Formats: sequence, structure tokens, C-alpha cells
Amino acid sequence: MEKAAGTEFQIRSVLASSDHYASLSIGPPVVADDSFQKRRMRVAELGRVTPAQIKTAFRNAALLFHPDTCSHPLGRKVFDKISAARDVLTCPHQRQLYDMELEEAARKRVRIIRTVK
Repeated sequence: MEKAAGTEFQIRSVLASSDHYASLSIGPPVVADDSFQKRRMRVAELGRVTPAQIKTAFRNAALLFHPDTCSHPLGRKVFDKISAARDVLTCPHQRQLYDMELEEAARKRVRIIRTVK
């Protein structure tokens, strides 16, 4: 049986994603020229994402990008990125801090990616 793998477009999309939610394809897409109000609404929507939704999104992404199934040269990098997103978003304390950073970034229109060490 042939291995399933993420497409070039999917891999580039994850690598270019601006935050952990976008890395896992959760919530509305990030648009660079969104108004302040739209950015705040997006952050509010992301705050209502349930742990079950995060788990499902990670599982779906892992099926595409796990090193055992994705032979793309950037596949491991993508898997590491979605794993970091899962680690932050599944820990209530880290997620709360991350959401506060995301809200502040929405005010300032900056990209944030915080990695877990």
C-alpha cells in the first residue's frame, strides 16, 4: 500500500502559518489585511476551540505529516511544528498564555510562533 503524505501546498501552508491554531488548520484563516475588529473576533473564536477539536486537528495533521508516512524533505519540520502547536494548545496554562500573546499580537499586527522547549 502506498504511503499517504501531505502535498507540497499543505506543507508550505503549515510552514507559512502565523500561529499554532493555523498550523493545525483550526479556526478562520489569518488574513494579513484584516481590520483590528476582525483580528479580535478571530482570537475570540479561537478561545472557544475545545481540547477535543485540537486533538482531532492534530491527529488529522499527524496522519499527513508523520515521518513514517511523509517522505517530503520538509515533512519532519512540519511534524515538529504541529507537535509544538499541540503541546502548547493542549496544556491549559500554556494555552492561556499563548492566547494572551495572540491577542496582543492581533493588536500589534505581528506574527507569533512560540515554541515549547
